[in-house]
Amino acid sequence: MDENAIKGGRGKRFGSEKVEEQLKNQLKESYNKVAKIRDKSPIQQWKINEMNLFVNELADLGQTKLLDLGAGPGLQSLYFQQLNIQVTAIDLSSEMVRLCKEKGISAHEMDLSNLQFENGTFDAVWSMNSLLHVPKKSLRPILKT
Repeated sequence: MDENAIKGGRGKRFGSEKVEEQLKNQLKESYNKVAKIRDKSPIQQWKINEMNLFVNELADLGQTKLLDLGAGPGLQSLYFQQLNIQVTAIDLSSEMVRLCKEKGISAHEMDLSNLQFENGTFDAVWSMNSLLHVPKKSLRPILKT
């Protein structure tokens, strides 16, 4: 069997690097297309409740440096920033990053599985609906950041 063939089953490799790269490019393209629509969507109340619980935990621990993974248009990053959290947002989509920057958020176009920050740069990591795009093998390095 070809080494680059897609394999299935629990605990097995699901795709080659080429396939993963194609999927990332498709994901990036799709999020670039919907960026303006997502920017107009209000934050759902349940997410606000979760964010408030998270901010309270950060405050109790005296932590203020937050990495927002897959920040989208920056609505949640802005919410945190307004609560005096130092937010750095990253997203795979250049359009999403542009929208973050328009809101005054420090934002970078970056792949979640290849973070360009030193370990310990941030006190905490926030991710809402983004880690589902990350292969399990890449989660530990992300969380060390």
